[in-house]
Amino acid sequence: VLKRFRNLKPEKNVFEILSISNMISVKNISTLIEGLQLLKLDFHWTHIGDGPLRKELEEKAKKMISGKFDFKGSIPNVEVINFLTNNWIDVFINVSLSEGVPVSIMEAMSFGIPCIATSVGGNPEIINKSNGILLPSKATAFDIGNALISFHALTRGEQSELSNQASKTWDQDYNATKNYTQFVEDILSL
Repeated sequence: VLKRFRNLKPEKNVFEILSISNMISVKNISTLIEGLQLLKLDFHWTHIGDGPLRKELEEKAKKMISGKFDFKGSIPNVEVINFLTNNWIDVFINVSLSEGVPVSIMEAMSFGIPCIATSVGGNPEIINKSNGILLPSKATAFDIGNALISFHALTRGEQSELSNQASKTWDQDYNATKNYTQFVEDILSL
């Protein structure tokens, strides 16, 4: 499996959560914050993205999950790839109310990061129980918190298997270099 390199899990036992999206209502970040508030474990949430709700969401996060989050704002894709390469992420989460086929999930999986996402748009085509957790389409704070707690409770071996399957999903279905080459070979063989 062609897996992108990422740093090894550090010795510190902080549960690292990542989300990437615009900060608009359809992305449901407010409910994600409410779900994170339910966690009674040592975690850190990083959000990459910006938008009109940023100030409001930062205020809510400060009140509900003080000190356990970092809003990176909007950064270029090359910096996102650099972040994914240089920072350990335990799980990627997307709780959007509507999606197409999210590139952010494909990028996370290319680094072997298991994903938790709502069952909307193309998410059910990408995420299954072998590489992550699929939430209801209108996930509640409880659904989100419970999924994160369930993921955190997995053994290192189980988390590693989800990571391997995330990489495998990306490599088989979303690796553009590999798929483009196969597409050209298929066309030429006609």
